[in-house]
Amino acid sequence: MRAAAVFLAFGLLIGSAQGAEDIESVFQRLLQNPSDVELNLLYARLAEERGELEKALATYERLLLQDPENATALAEAARIRRLLEPSRTAYVAILGYRYDTNAPHREEEVGTFGDHSGSAAIIVRDERVLGDRRIRTTAQLYGDAHVAFQAADLYLVSAQSGPLLLLPDRWQVRPAVALTYAALDREFLFYSAGVVVNFEKLGPGILRTLDLRLALEDYNTERTGRDAVVFEVAPRFQWTNLAAAATQDVLSITMPRYIFNGARGGGDTGKYRNRYHQISAQAEYLYPVYDNVLAGPELVLWYRDYIGHDPDEVEDREDRRYAPGAKVVVSEFLRPEVTLVLRYFFENNYSNDPQKRYKNHSFGVSVAWEF
Repeated sequence: MRAAAVFLAFGLLIGSAQGAEDIESVFQRLLQNPSDVELNLLYARLAEERGELEKALATYERLLLQDPENATALAEAARIRRLLEPSRTAYVAILGYRYDTNAPHREEEVGTFGDHSGSAAIIVRDERVLGDRRIRTTAQLYGDAHVAFQAADLYLVSAQSGPLLLLPDRWQVRPAVALTYAALDREFLFYSAGVVVNFEKLGPGILRTLDLRLALEDYNTERTGRDAVVFEVAPRFQWTNLAAAATQDVLSITMPRYIFNGARGGGDTGKYRNRYHQISAQAEYLYPVYDNVLAGPELVLWYRDYIGHDPDEVEDREDRRYAPGAKVVVSEFLRPEVTLVLRYFFENNYSNDPQKRYKNHSFGVSVAWEF
């Protein structure tokens, strides 16, 4: 055993020495022919294998000076720059207040009432290098409380984590595992587990993000028929300086956002009463009206087509909702890291099932502190 251990250690030392000799020989050959593309790529790879990321990056950047369109050098340089970025963790604390004129979302004939509610959230975003990958993890802890409609009190914790990968044309993708746990009125509501894939444009372009989600949702026993497989896709487009050059106004549109909720149905709830297709659009336009103040309209539209029917309800139920509103965003509110948001919107949900129709006015204010 001792002889074997000595032999193994000697072999490792020889291998390390050979690696050092290899990179040194490649370096000497580069001195003779510094424009050789293959030699530069080989030297950068060997330097990275030795943990010398700065040396590898310098080699790729030198190669790009003579060949700016070299796809390998572009991709590898961008990847190593991300690996060299320091690990960082950001926290955002959000406190909010909201008043709804129809808190339970009931039709007017049944009886509606207004309600005040408060909310608090902590959002965490962490990025760090593990091995040869940069990992992004996001987590959220949320809770709200209502004065009158306490049955709507919601508590939620969620987390996502996955590697950041670079794609051609300055796109970045993060495939991640996602977990969520929710409670309603202090009792378990549902948990979900699934995968999300977030595409993000790092360069110019109107398509900024594309989010995909596939999850299993498991509800409590009182909500039989809601357990589901859920699929969602949401592209987001953005335009700036629409009013005039350098005005810094922003138009963001998320559409078409598509959701398929494959609720299992069955039991006493009827056949697939909670299964549906939904397609929606959300638009927001913000214009700088003063120093650090943006304001503008927003609009949410969605259509939901239920699959199947419930014997006690309308067959082939369809819901249509529109929610116009307005928003004011004040950055650096009192402190550089604090943002104030004022918001109003009007919800009008029309359904061919009269019991699901409702209207609601909502007024809210929230303060976000990043630290």
